[in-house]
Amino acid sequence: GYRYFLKYETYLYLALIGTTAVFMWPPNYEPCLLNWACGVFSIALTWGVFLFQMQNLPYAGIYALMFEDVVKTLLRALSVFFFLLMGFSLSFYISNRSMEPFRTFDKSFLKTFDMSLGEYEYVSYFQSINGIFKQYAQTISVFFAIIASVALINLLVGLAVGDIETIRRSSSTKLIAVRVQLINEMQSIFPRWLQKRLHQNTMKLYPNKRRQRSELVSWLLNSAYEQAYVKAELRMIGRSREDQFSAELPS
Repeated sequence: GYRYFLKYETYLYLALIGTTAVFMWPPNYEPCLLNWACGVFSIALTWGVFLFQMQNLPYAGIYALMFEDVVKTLLRALSVFFFLLMGFSLSFYISNRSMEPFRTFDKSFLKTFDMSLGEYEYVSYFQSINGIFKQYAQTISVFFAIIASVALINLLVGLAVGDIETIRRSSSTKLIAVRVQLINEMQSIFPRWLQKRLHQNTMKLYPNKRRQRSELVSWLLNSAYEQAYVKAELRMIGRSREDQFSAELPS
């Protein structure tokens, strides 16, 4: 339904399909500049989608979840910092127009963003300014160094560490939720007759028997049979949290 279009993965897949189609079309012709540009983005999107698909793996999934949450937090923080970045870019554009990196506003914006990552180069771009704007540019550069290089970097590091600790505490629950989502998507894709053939009412486990298959292959083969167990475990976790919350409430 409409929830499919609320996921950011959907737009990653659509962008990947679109850029790949433009790069390959028309067939039997030499690619033009637009085709090569779409090919460049298609390669980057392919490996990005592959990284997000690693969430379904038994051991690497937790690190993919950590990376996803850190990226979300980074984008939210940068959306607030964007206004400060625009302000400093305009200030440097006005005061440092004699320098090549600040000659136009788009160059000034990119250089200011680069400076926020640590590439400051104070002597090259601020000490060698000649004119009435030299003192103003140096004053603004000091404020920018304090806000961007000190406050922003420490803020982002603190947010990333907090997100990673939260994921580690609830890693099992998040991995179960990702696995349930994958199984639900598999059920909506596979035909009904194939699901009936794969479905088993019971499953025998032999804990003392040596396993002949690899863990990844076993997980892929048994994932279709784990939905009922996983949903029951999620309900038990939810009930235990509700009981814990109700017990902590003052009477």
